[in-house]
Order: sequence, then C-alpha cells, then structure tokens
Amino acid sequence: MLKQVIVLAILGVSGAAQAAMDLPFDNFSGPLSNKIKLEYSGFTEPVEPMNFNSINGTVPVWSRDKDILTVSVKGSHLSVPKGINIPGSTLIEVPESLSSLEGGIQYKRSLEGERIIGGGVTYGSASDSLFSTKESIAISANLVYSFPSEKNDRWIWALFYSNNNPVFAGLPVPSVAYFFKRDTVMGAVGLPFIFLRWTPSAEPWAFTLFDLATIVKAEVSYGPPVSQYMMGFDWNQNTWLRHDVKDTDNKLYFDEKRVFVGSRFLLAKFVFTELQVGQAFDRSFYEAQGIGRKETGTAFIPASWYANWNFKVQF
Repeated sequence: MLKQVIVLAILGVSGAAQAAMDLPFDNFSGPLSNKIKLEYSGFTEPVEPMNFNSINGTVPVWSRDKDILTVSVKGSHLSVPKGINIPGSTLIEVPESLSSLEGGIQYKRSLEGERIIGGGVTYGSASDSLFSTKESIAISANLVYSFPSEKNDRWIWALFYSNNNPVFAGLPVPSVAYFFKRDTVMGAVGLPFIFLRWTPSAEPWAFTLFDLATIVKAEVSYGPPVSQYMMGFDWNQNTWLRHDVKDTDNKLYFDEKRVFVGSRFLLAKFVFTELQVGQAFDRSFYEAQGIGRKETGTAFIPASWYANWNFKVQF
C-alpha cells in the first residue's frame, strides 16, 4: 500500500498522509539519521465493531559517515463485521479478517554537494489469508534522488512501484517534488501530490493540508509540537489482495472519511502519543483496479463514532 509520501515522515504528518505511499523517504530532505523508530496505532468503534491495529518498525543495521542501511517490518489487522456483501455479477462476501505483513530494506547514501541517493524494496502479503497464494503477495520498490536548491530547499526525484496501491496500483509512478521551508511555511509541492503547513508567527497555530488524488488530510492544531490539540478531516483508502480473487488486477478497497478532534503530546523522553475521537462516515467496500475503475458495486458501512490512539518511539 502507498504508505509514505516524499519527505512527509520528516515533516511530521501521520495517518492518511503517511498512508499514501510505501516509500521510506524520511531523511531525503536533510542529513541521514540512524535512529530506531517504532510505532503502534489502534482504532475501535462501539456500534459496528470494526477494529484496526497496526505496528511499524524501522531499525538501522549498518551505517557509516555517508551510508545507512535500514530494515523495516510492518503489520496490520482489520476486523470486519460479518455479513457485508459487495453486489456485482457475483456476490462477494467481505472477509471478516483482513491483514498485512511485510518486510523491507532501504539503502541511502550521502553524496558531495549535500545530495542524497537511495532505494529499497519490500515483500509481504496483504490479504484475507496471508501468503497463501501468489495472488496475495504484495511487493514494492523505489528509487530516490535528492539535491539542494536554495537555502532550506531541495528537489526530490523518485520512481515508485507497488502491486497493491490504493491510487496507482500496478503502475510505475515517477514523482518530482520541491521541498521548501520558510519562517512560517513549509511544504512539498510536486507530482502527484501537494503538502503544505502554515504556522502563523503570532500564535502557536498550525494549518496542514495534504492531497494525493483521493487521499486527503486537513488539520488545524494549537500548541507546540510536544503538546498539541487538533481537529481535522481524513479521507483514506486501504487495499488488500484476496487470496481467491479470479482477476488478480482487482484489489479489495475500504474507503473511509473521518472528522476528529484530539491531542498529541510527549508521553516520555522517547515516547510520543496521539489520541483522537471522531466520526467515521461515507464508508464502503468495493473491488477495483484503481481510481475510477470499479469492477463491482459498493457495500456501504454505517457511520460510527470511533476512538484512535497512536504511540511512537524514536531513539
């Protein structure tokens, strides 16, 4: 799944924005970092019991002055109420359990002139039955090149491929972005996405916008990074590869929008947490080959209140 977009990891955007591309692009807008990063996220709702849990980990296994090699592990699980059926030429019953598990490796090298080059691959499965068939296998690969422009600005060029991607499934995706940072504005503007964060100098407010086709995040936050209150909107998709699907180009989509309020704060020296409550709405399951290419009807899920929590450790 598209789980990180250029430089968004270092810009501090989580949730839908990080869910946009499966590209570990952190540190491509600055010096290399060899920190260990662990993250856990959970989601639950009281009425229609859908529960989601995920865990991500990134560990540097080798580094020297100009090089760093990291390995990563990601896993998630979504529990779905029984009896959800997608209409179509044949009725498709949505599995009650949908999971993903993958491992990856990423290499980065710092070149002369503050340039950075890197690449990586991931291998795993995102399905109702992990690794049971070749149709359930998910793979991705990326190449990235970054170089400075003006002070605090960089160009980032990339090429990405994934066979399980909510936006550009099965297609090599070239990308170019211009990362910039000013006193009150920072962002990355390019193809196929835009990210902007505006922090007015008079008050500790921050306004964040991210858009990648049908993946959207908008947020207003108040307070310093170590103690913030926020409200916002998320529109996101997740995809899986059913183990018994007849057309392997078809992905099982879960599309959802959320409005929320919450807070994020430093829980301990290396532990950062985020809590949200809100309503999930306009939710549906369907099968498609990509954006606007539905192969079935749509199974709608009732709107529901929800709670979400996120813990991050970095050292």
